[in-house]
Amino acid sequence: PEMRGISLEIAANREYLSGELLAPIVGYIGPINQEEYTRSQEDDGDDAYGLGDRVGRTGIEQVYEDELRGDDGQKLIEQDALGRQLRLVDEEDPVPGDKVVLALDYGLQTATETALRQAMEDTGAPIATAVVMDVKTGEVVAMVSLPSYDANIFTEGIPQSQLDALEQDTEGRPLVNHAIADAFPPGSVFKVITAAAALEFGSVNAETRINSEGGLVVENESGVEDAGQRFNDTARGTFTFPQGIAASSNVYFYCLVAAGQPGSQFFNPPCGPDEFEGTGPGNLARMSHGFGLGAATEIDLPGETTGLIPPRDQDGDPANVDDDLGETNPDEGLTNLSAWFAEISGFENEPWRLGSTLQFAIGQNVVTTTPIQMAVVAAAIANGGQVLQPRLVHDIVGADGVSQETRTLEGREVQIGAPIVRGTLPVSPENLAIIQQGMYEAVNATGYPVTANLANPAVGVEIAGKTGSPEVGETDLSTGKLLTHAWFIGYGPHENAEIAVAVYVQGGTGGETAAPVARAIFEAWFNRVSVRALP
Repeated sequence: PEMRGISLEIAANREYLSGELLAPIVGYIGPINQEEYTRSQEDDGDDAYGLGDRVGRTGIEQVYEDELRGDDGQKLIEQDALGRQLRLVDEEDPVPGDKVVLALDYGLQTATETALRQAMEDTGAPIATAVVMDVKTGEVVAMVSLPSYDANIFTEGIPQSQLDALEQDTEGRPLVNHAIADAFPPGSVFKVITAAAALEFGSVNAETRINSEGGLVVENESGVEDAGQRFNDTARGTFTFPQGIAASSNVYFYCLVAAGQPGSQFFNPPCGPDEFEGTGPGNLARMSHGFGLGAATEIDLPGETTGLIPPRDQDGDPANVDDDLGETNPDEGLTNLSAWFAEISGFENEPWRLGSTLQFAIGQNVVTTTPIQMAVVAAAIANGGQVLQPRLVHDIVGADGVSQETRTLEGREVQIGAPIVRGTLPVSPENLAIIQQGMYEAVNATGYPVTANLANPAVGVEIAGKTGSPEVGETDLSTGKLLTHAWFIGYGPHENAEIAVAVYVQGGTGGETAAPVARAIFEAWFNRVSVRALP
């Protein structure tokens, strides 16, 4: 019955059934604002939004807004002077939007979240994130970013008090997808790139031996900027190339880059016992770009950051060379490493030093990467050298139930579900096999200390991996040691790999914190009953 002074309005709404689990990926819709409404009315013609419409604000909702939106229906009704309906003149049924089907495996997503939450509880870490990627297709089968939020609070317009609470969490930043929008020092997981640069551009091979006595010192009388400074290593012994990766010897990787470079003659102890020429920082930068670092992966999510990689060539000049992904470095105005370093550090007279090269070699100080980038790195090593574009969408199904075959992406038609190869690693198959062996030994070797054995899944499947524990410049008052963050990258199975994994926890160590998370992920994958996430 009609009630005077009360009107009833029917409106569409979206309910997110997964709570916090998928919010950083799926995103949310929210009411269109006045500015957007005005612009749409001016630019979109018959497809213009109405003032009460809701639009994708972030995540898949934003990127695939056009596919998800659908078309409004309408009725043309004849009324009398009193507003009473006389007859239906014309009617047009609404057309639902397409179904966007994600590649996410719901069971794996849940297991990944559980493992990350446990790591956060164990370490007190404010942030944890992980990415799991199909190494053959580039599809992302799990992506978790913690802390998260419930997307349902945004659909009707979030109360200011709730928004303030989310935005004031400056430590955890729950509205940020840490898998793609945060870049962190990679630490020792970066050593796989250093290894590739040394093998391709240096004069080393699988049998090259380097001894570590727990660090090296730049002698005081050297006259270089870092005279007297000690560069530490937790590994001790004489290592071959795969062993250097597996034991994560800092000295091994210092020498792979710096041996034969200016100032290296003052190393104590010197690099050896084998003699070789290091790759130099410029070639390491070039190899980093070859792996896709320093650039967006172009995943189908908004807000991706690129991380930080020195844009230099071997001579310290601007890297105006093809970076093996079909792009040219844009920073042509910078003349050398010192100019670049001064720009990114904010200190005008901050030079690129010998110590900068050593830190670069082990993924510290002058380099940052995102978890999605490192998942792409691990996948490229696993699949034989293809740098894939990661994708979350598995299929797009129209209202008629027919899958779309192609989608326009950055001005070109791409086949939905097909791998998008962004480039090929500038690494020979022989050298890639050496890196794969080192990552295999990091998880599985016995007879010498390795770093990633806690990632080994109890499912009868052998995997390969690399840990990282970058120091973050803050001191743990209880131990007097620098605080570390935890990384793991890897893939499995070791032969004929299916998935690549990247784990980051903002606390703990790679071997004790990130590796067990990876183990839980691998066990969930190889024991799984695949359940696709709801579209």
